[in-house]
Amino acid sequence: MYDYVQNRLYPDDEGNAKSYALRLLIHYMGDLVQPFHNEMNYSTEWPEGDKGANLFPLKYHYDVDELHALWDKVLYTQHNNIARPFTDETWDEFVPMMTEMMDARSDAVFDPSVYESLDFDSESHEGHDIATTLYDGVIENEAVP
Repeated sequence: MYDYVQNRLYPDDEGNAKSYALRLLIHYMGDLVQPFHNEMNYSTEWPEGDKGANLFPLKYHYDVDELHALWDKVLYTQHNNIARPFTDETWDEFVPMMTEMMDARSDAVFDPSVYESLDFDSESHEGHDIATTLYDGVIENEAVP
């Protein structure tokens, strides 16, 4: 496990190593399905691309000032970050929020095949398919419709 206070990795503890590996897998899956990790806008302003919408400016709202961050913040719904590492208080805030989110979207994972697969290639293609429409109707430095 990585100790952010001491800036050290503790790989010798098997439980910590498994916990760290699981967190990395969850993080990488989240990155994989973040559509802007599959798409870039190329223009005369950005001949090398806009770094997955990191350079696409938006009107500042809820700590979001570029298009990639808008998706990272789950389209503004997750603008209040929970402090980590968890304390009893932050855990008590986190659980109801995640329970509500899971209940509201349970239909999206009703079929176990949706989440039992670790088909990274398929996930990446799905993210790309979504990404090809992400710039539609969005104007730089404006509020997102």
